[in-house]
Amino acid sequence: MTEPLRRAPDTARLGAAGLVVVSSLSAQLGATYAFHLFSLTSPTMAAWIRNLVGAIVLVALALLRGGSLRGVNLRVAIALGLILGGMNATFYEGLLRLPLGDGVAVEFTGPIVVAALMGRNRRHVLWVALAAAGVLA
Repeated sequence: MTEPLRRAPDTARLGAAGLVVVSSLSAQLGATYAFHLFSLTSPTMAAWIRNLVGAIVLVALALLRGGSLRGVNLRVAIALGLILGGMNATFYEGLLRLPLGDGVAVEFTGPIVVAALMGRNRRHVLWVALAAAGVLA
């Protein structure tokens, strides 16, 4: 017989909005540090260093929380890492040639298009319009 799932107390849960904020902050801080690496190395190497540090932190956090890496599909994890590394490398190469604000604005167009295509109601459309206005600004 399996034990029923227990929910974390509300005080321990970050919530979806909080996770989005933390994720965005982490992504932007990582990009900022990587951007400063351009004076020491190439944008492509900076992207790979960023991915390596991210992978180390992710594994460390999983192990510190008492988790295990058993059951992790290594092929999928490596493929995701290579895809993210390629994406970051091309983005950083673009930043070398474009102003930082313009490069980040271009980066946000993909998620905005996905959000526009997946929007289900007027409120979603409003948020997509606000995000698009921010990119245009």
